[in-house]
Amino acid sequence: MTDRTTGERLGRLLPILMSMLCIGVLIEGLLELRVLPQSDVGRPGHVFQLLMMLQLPIIVMYGVISRRQFRQSLPVILLQTGMWFAAVVMAMILVG
Repeated sequence: MTDRTTGERLGRLLPILMSMLCIGVLIEGLLELRVLPQSDVGRPGHVFQLLMMLQLPIIVMYGVISRRQFRQSLPVILLQTGMWFAAVVMAMILVG
């Protein structure tokens, strides 16, 4: 296995897993807010922000690594971007 294929695999899977983790953090925060409202976002909010921002360079890296097979990697990039926007929209709905 070369470094390129390892980079492609990580670039393909990490943003999707990170988005799923962000959605899990949002759901857990929603369940906690039902019990005890908080004035500060606390640790879950900071974890969510870090995961969301760390996904962007990974998505860009995957796009750069797989630019030669762009048509094959386009569905993965669209899924990554869609999951990122889903987490953002879910956060906006819960906060606002």
